[in-house]
Amino acid sequence: MITGTISRAFLAAAICCAAVAASAIGARSAWADGSVSQLNNISTQVQDLQTHVDQLVAQGKLARPGSLSASATCGYGTSSPVFLPWLDVASYSLAPEGDFSDVSGWQLDHTSLAADHDPWTPGSVSLRIPGNGQATSPAMCVDLSNPTIRLFVDNQAKANTDLKVSVLYENLQGNVTTLTLAKLRTTSSGWQPSITIPIGVNVASVGTASGYAAVAFVFKPEGLAAGQYWAIDNLYVDPFRSR
Repeated sequence: MITGTISRAFLAAAICCAAVAASAIGARSAWADGSVSQLNNISTQVQDLQTHVDQLVAQGKLARPGSLSASATCGYGTSSPVFLPWLDVASYSLAPEGDFSDVSGWQLDHTSLAADHDPWTPGSVSLRIPGNGQATSPAMCVDLSNPTIRLFVDNQAKANTDLKVSVLYENLQGNVTTLTLAKLRTTSSGWQPSITIPIGVNVASVGTASGYAAVAFVFKPEGLAAGQYWAIDNLYVDPFRSR
């Protein structure tokens, strides 16, 4: 049992590294206008987390569930190749409340719903996040088969500003920890797909009793002037079974 679990941890590392490499290769071509989006290097943090998970499992112990686990939604709906027009053949599933038709599970700080919407997916609303705003998704379950997220964004700052994307996750003691995954950037306004963003901390799922890790995603603009905003729409999770 321990051997099989540790093998799953090595698989997690391979998945994470492959996702990071794929995202890095595609970063310069992901935006419609050719501008560069920035992934944060999370390899050290993920490796440290995996090492601690391996040690915990080798001792016959499990991670403690925390507040994210208590509220996390597990399971995803039907997947489809949403980003195929941008040469991404993976099938993605909508994250819980990912289309904002219901935002009861989101934590919205100075953030509002807007009637504007990306033109490629179902739905009628998006989230508009100004410089003093922040949006945190509902908690959701991920495991080794959920390596990445992707969404649609619109930069209405008309300048080189960032949209910081972070993940909230539980360490092995059940405490909520934050890790910055990416700082998205584009030089033009208008809806476009983000790059593929590796989650990384899904390796923690190996050390849990449920086999899942609970995560939530935080979106916060940086460098905006008054009256400027970023908008986000349709947050998707890659269920990996498509690959």
